[in-house]
Amino acid sequence: MSAAPLLLTAQQQALLEPLRHGSPVSVDRLVSVLYAARWDGGPEDAPGTVRTLIYYLRGRLAPAGIAILTIGIGRGAQGYMVDPEHLASLDGALEAGRRHAIALARQRPSAAIEGCLMRAQPASPPRQTGADAQTEMRL
Repeated sequence: MSAAPLLLTAQQQALLEPLRHGSPVSVDRLVSVLYAARWDGGPEDAPGTVRTLIYYLRGRLAPAGIAILTIGIGRGAQGYMVDPEHLASLDGALEAGRRHAIALARQRPSAAIEGCLMRAQPASPPRQTGADAQTEMRL
């Protein structure tokens, strides 16, 4: 029986990576993993944001039967880890997800290029207001 493909965002992958090694990872470490490269150090409530991201990641992993364990209680959670009993399932689901993404890219390779071009297009020029708009209308 093959694992169902697990497709995750880049942020979800970055969050999951330290959790999949069979030992607890502190919230502070996860904040560092996600936000260390940002000049502002991440959101004001970075630990709360990490907890929210864990909540959504759990939702993505649950259909594959993979659980993230909480170390500690509630909002005072000290850390997280993937349930060690689910590590093999996780590896299989991630590999199936990679194969699925590659197959999709091979079916329609232009989709990635189109997506990049759509994001790269400049925004509309700012609307002119006041005297500038009136001057342009007279010309």
